[in-house]
Amino acid sequence: MAYTVGNNVLAQSPDGNGLTSGNIDTSGANTLVGIFADYTGSSPTTISDSKSNIWNMRTSYANTVVRVRIGYAFNATVGSGHNFTAAGAVSFVSFIVVALNGGDISSPYDVENGASGTSPISTGSVTPGSNDEILLTGIGLQTSNDYASTAPSGYTLINYGANIGSAFGVSLAYLIQTTAGASNPSWTAFIGTALAANIATFKSAAAGGSSQVGRLGILGVN
Repeated sequence: MAYTVGNNVLAQSPDGNGLTSGNIDTSGANTLVGIFADYTGSSPTTISDSKSNIWNMRTSYANTVVRVRIGYAFNATVGSGHNFTAAGAVSFVSFIVVALNGGDISSPYDVENGASGTSPISTGSVTPGSNDEILLTGIGLQTSNDYASTAPSGYTLINYGANIGSAFGVSLAYLIQTTAGASNPSWTAFIGTALAANIATFKSAAAGGSSQVGRLGILGVN
């Protein structure tokens, strides 16, 4: 079963500390994936949600200011009124979470890579281990009022938020690969902007796992 991309939510701290997102309807999804950008000098932000899912946080990629990580919950409990909380003091956190259906509910995570530097920046290459995987890539931006509203070539933008002073800029995009192959997406913001970038791939039920079947809402925030 191929992946279907459902609703997403962007959340950015209004005061530099942790926050809870608005609600979305995640009905029909079985996998939740998020990109989380926060301050390198703070303790890593902890993630939870209103459906009590367990979040698995992957490797941090960081420069001296902004840090970015991809996290996910699989075989997830979903439904209406679903929100997400990032807890952390003075972390300037921003995040985007997207609901997906079609994931392998036993072990969806496959491979990842990441980098830090200045715009434009490539994540580093990944090669999924099977066909029909979804590749998700995101960045954190540290420059005030900067943003990346254009997805890397071949990818589709899910959502983005500009750096607003109390929270870093953040962007998330995806690519569904019918046939597995190497990918090294490049992100562009204002030239010279300091960025941290991440990419991770997730196995589909078609690769040998199983999937909940449901109808997802259109891409966006409910």
